[in-house]
Amino acid sequence: MTVEQIRGLLLRNPFESFTIHLSDGRSFDVTNRDFLLLPRDRNTSIIFALPDGKFEWIYLKQVTSISSTGAMPSQNRSGAQEGD
Repeated sequence: MTVEQIRGLLLRNPFESFTIHLSDGRSFDVTNRDFLLLPRDRNTSIIFALPDGKFEWIYLKQVTSISSTGAMPSQNRSGAQEGD
């Protein structure tokens, strides 16, 4: 899983919630774009905002899968999302 793939899920319009599953068995439900932060200077981690105001730093190597009811966004050869 890459930051760009996760960014594609966040940018879907309309937004569709998805769940990030980790190798240690934990999962995080991303029900709003604002729950997930993708640092611009890092391609190895993301930050998930927890409801109590805390956060969880997630290393992408820990992500085993992402589940969603929608399709994975497609990208054209330049890396931009279709429809952008």
